[in-house]
Amino acid sequence: MDRSAQVVVISGSLRKQSRNTALARAFVTLASGLGKTAVLADISGLPLHNEDLEDLTDRLPKEVYELRREVLDAKALVFITPENNMMPSAALKNSLDWISRFGPDAATISASSPGAISPLSNKHIWILSAAGPSKGLNAQEVLRGALTKMSQRYQLVVRPETLAINLFDGVDRFDTTADLPRLKDLDTLEQLEELVKMI
Repeated sequence: MDRSAQVVVISGSLRKQSRNTALARAFVTLASGLGKTAVLADISGLPLHNEDLEDLTDRLPKEVYELRREVLDAKALVFITPENNMMPSAALKNSLDWISRFGPDAATISASSPGAISPLSNKHIWILSAAGPSKGLNAQEVLRGALTKMSQRYQLVVRPETLAINLFDGVDRFDTTADLPRLKDLDTLEQLEELVKMI
């Protein structure tokens, strides 16, 4: 896989009917149409971050390893978060905790290892959201602030371009008749496509 073209998209919602995850699926589809390689990471099976799990075996839990491997191979990350109590979701924070840890490779965490790396390092990061009247901007502010403070250690580029959707503004953006919601609003798709083109 061409590392320079790969993007990992992480939705911070675990709900099957999540509009944030629908936004994430649309991002991946648009990226594919533009000749870019994007994957939607599955964070639903991640255990809560616990340093004890890092020491139980020679390898991390399978779900943790797979996420870390995907992120390690990518050049960019897209976080799409709901807003819970004016903050990003716990699921998104948990995924960030796992991918930020240092180790000799994606399968192992040990900050003391010579040449230890973090899958999060050297990434361009975009933050999107869909929520109530706040559009998730409170969650974006918290996440953006944390990543900006982390940027020197991890050599991150936290991009200012964003998309924030008010789910309660009366605009019929999503088709909810199928098993999984689908983004259908052309204006929103065009805005999302402009973000995809930047990556």
